[in-house]
Amino acid sequence: MCRLRLVPLAVILSLAMTFSLACASQEKGGAKSVGANVKPTAPVMAMAQNPTPPANAKKVTSVGGGKLAVNTSNSGGDVDFLWAEKIDIDGDGEVDDTQILYDSEDGVLYFYAEDDVPCKGGGTASAGLLICLNCKGNADNKPVGSGWCAVYLDEGECGAEAAGIYGCRFDAKGIVTGWAVATIDAKNDEIVIAAGN
Repeated sequence: MCRLRLVPLAVILSLAMTFSLACASQEKGGAKSVGANVKPTAPVMAMAQNPTPPANAKKVTSVGGGKLAVNTSNSGGDVDFLWAEKIDIDGDGEVDDTQILYDSEDGVLYFYAEDDVPCKGGGTASAGLLICLNCKGNADNKPVGSGWCAVYLDEGECGAEAAGIYGCRFDAKGIVTGWAVATIDAKNDEIVIAAGN
């Protein structure tokens, strides 16, 4: 004859809590690492104090390329200074052929390079990288050296679930926030992170 054994409620609750914590831990540990492993370098951050275009800088109205092209002109006759330098902008230890644009009206520096960008989860992605840095005396009084990064990733690159622009922000010490789907607001020299991120 089978007997029904009653399990105390405290035991059931304890088992449920353990299962819940285990699931949460698995989800956290198994979360995809999305975005680029990019940190603005010391030479890049130093330029925020005194951006000085060289004598051979070109007068232009935009910077970047493809989906990361940004129009920096504030009015019909407004031009900015663009030049090229070899500089490590992403912190991977490799020198990049970099476009640098100084928008003197807004007080920001843009850096753009196309190269193998390091991914957060390891490996690299062949992508464009755009960095915007707030300079001393910037129009919006943002902390000098703070700014944002953006990359255009194809589906599967650097953990991207879909092709598009992914971005992050960093503070005046270069500490980067998490990466997420984003759009570029060129008018305000800002990146807009998708809601919920």
